[in-house]
Amino acid sequence: IGGFDPQFHTAGDDVDLSWRLRSSGYRLGFAPGAFVWHFRRPSIPAFLRQQHGYGMAERLLIVKHPEKFTQHGGAQWEGFVYGGGPVRVMTDSIIYHGIMGTAGYQSVINRMLPLRGLNPSFDGWRSRIALCGVKWLVPRVRAWARNRKILLYHKTLRNPNIRRTCDEFTINNSSQLSRESLLQQLLADGWKPCDPTSEWDVEKNDSLILLATEHGADEIKHILVRVSGNEKTPFSSHLGHLISFTKKELS
Repeated sequence: IGGFDPQFHTAGDDVDLSWRLRSSGYRLGFAPGAFVWHFRRPSIPAFLRQQHGYGMAERLLIVKHPEKFTQHGGAQWEGFVYGGGPVRVMTDSIIYHGIMGTAGYQSVINRMLPLRGLNPSFDGWRSRIALCGVKWLVPRVRAWARNRKILLYHKTLRNPNIRRTCDEFTINNSSQLSRESLLQQLLADGWKPCDPTSEWDVEKNDSLILLATEHGADEIKHILVRVSGNEKTPFSSHLGHLISFTKKELS
């Protein structure tokens, strides 16, 4: 497959190689004795420069492998790597219920391994303030390095008159129309599943949809729909096929 790509000189070279191996039909194996040697950064500015480099590498990955990311720059999760962390809900855990609640079971995604406690010899107020500052800065530094050039060409930023808006409506589902039927119709109309950790179900262009089911009296179900998108684009244009589909099913 041509070896490592030289443009990844800071990070991301292993990710790019792994993805190209998989797309070429190879399978990746687990080597328990392998490890990556990371040198500790001696100061907070050096650590932030490292995180900035990671963000730049992620930007290169987005450009080279756009199918691996959502339109918002988030990674598309396709599996799990099970580690030695506690199997319980943490403060930053995400309970993934599947697109429109269609997952066979609920899984808990822990974004990161639990943080270790401070060594008693360093457990002072200065260290804690420094750690809080680093924890706040790191995701923002990486996001800036990852998205700054992408955001410069984003149509929303080129036209400040474009604003996003959100709307909600209810489908009175007396004929027990299933969310699975709606999901299949949306996918057939070109909508794509969102990232597993997203609060939305499907996306298309710059529009997002979230569906839920409410159980009413006499076993009648109501389908609750939330839509987000460009306020200058009527929601009917985004949901024309969906609305006509529900009317046909409910008639």
